[in-house]
Amino acid sequence: MPSINVSPITDSFGAVLTGVDAKDLLDEAAFAGVEAALYNYGLIALKNQEMDHGTQIEVTRRFGETAIHAQTQYTVPEAQEIYIFGNTLQGSNPAGGRFWHSDQSYQTIPSGLGLMYAVEVPEEGGDTLFADMYAAYETLDADTKERIDGLTARHLWHKVKSPERIAELDEEQQKKLAGATHPVVRVHPKSGRKALFVSAGFTTHIEGMDEDESNELLDRLFAHQARDEFQYSHRWEVGDFVIWDHRCLIHAATYYNPEQRRTLYRTSVEGEPCVSVAEWAEKAA
Repeated sequence: MPSINVSPITDSFGAVLTGVDAKDLLDEAAFAGVEAALYNYGLIALKNQEMDHGTQIEVTRRFGETAIHAQTQYTVPEAQEIYIFGNTLQGSNPAGGRFWHSDQSYQTIPSGLGLMYAVEVPEEGGDTLFADMYAAYETLDADTKERIDGLTARHLWHKVKSPERIAELDEEQQKKLAGATHPVVRVHPKSGRKALFVSAGFTTHIEGMDEDESNELLDRLFAHQARDEFQYSHRWEVGDFVIWDHRCLIHAATYYNPEQRRTLYRTSVEGEPCVSVAEWAEKAA
């Protein structure tokens, strides 16, 4: 069994793991240590990895059921579990989401984990920003926490998409991307901690509020969750393999020169229906 060394990235979340490779996750003993680190830190990074599509999918399945994105035109044809980000392959998504979001929050069952492997990276730019939603919730004032603990919000894929992107969807994709409602505060099923679960990229309105009241509250929450002290900017290097937990982190892409090559492969693990504060309390009673 490899000896895993954990180096925290920030004071609140994220860690670089050394002494272990992605392929070691196929071993039960090594996997247990890596999984524990993931749920303790919310994000883990392994450096200098080498793996093919099959290995990435195998590793992903260790964490749970793999998810296939509704927009399969952006996936590897022979391995649709793998979504392509970059500008080097036909059918890849060149930009990613340049807005804060949690993957597939517009679906009834949002994504649980994201696993990204960097094959080619630009000389500068193209970083991925991550923000800690445990900390975002925990630093809210008591009145705001009480106000939002029981609220739900609507999430839509096309909130910030261009008409052209919406028009490219076929009928089946439109059904899968039709939107979903989730608690504004979700409880992590493993840690029991509360996390803010809204995002500027996908959350459109608070259920049961008029437009002005909803916009005022959401704008305040969006500004709060994006504060610098909650963030980590991951500068991608070739061979990086980063795994993060969508239940407690949001993320955003950043600009890079489109004339420089960039290829990243992402797999996803299915999540579960979001657990509200009330549902968690009922289970604990």
